Amino acid sequence: SIDLSELRKSEARAKKYSDQIEQIMKSITDGFFTFDLDWNLTFVNDAFAQFTSFEKAELIGKNIYDVMSELKGSVFETQFIKALEEKSPAYFKGYYEAFNSWIQVAAYPSEEGLSVWSRDITEQVDMQEKINKTQNNLNAVVDSTPNFIWSIDKDFKLVIANKACVEFADKFGVKIVPGQRVKA
Repeated sequence: SIDLSELRKSEARAKKYSDQIEQIMKSITDGFFTFDLDWNLTFVNDAFAQFTSFEKAELIGKNIYDVMSELKGSVFETQFIKALEEKSPAYFKGYYEAFNSWIQVAAYPSEEGLSVWSRDITEQVDMQEKINKTQNNLNAVVDSTPNFIWSIDKDFKLVIANKACVEFADKFGVKIVPGQRVKA
């Protein structure tokens, strides 16, 4: 005869474990989803569902291309395929035009498919672009003056030298290289 009490205990433990996993996945504020080898979504967390503007129930079982048709031909598809074929994690970032967002991704292959963590990094990318633009503008201003502009750090290593300074030193056979110690 089968001991039903042990079976019920095992079922209760499995349910408790499943509920714990679900709570953990709900608490993650980054997007997380899994899809099988046919590219059908098998799990999505709340953050991913919210990002796609779908309800979780609408996503489970759907082919990822039906939900995110812009995936075709994108860096995301290329990296997902590579991770699956090479059975090796893929770490990358890409611009997802449909959501007007830069996404940082970590994709982990398994025998069943792919588990994908994703984070919207649009703000960070925009900030870095602003920093780069400001730096380029500053460099243009500094290089446009005929005056010598240079800076060294506390260890007397050259941080920056403008074009006029570099050209003047070059006339005397002195190479000015950022990062090198300035000699007296």
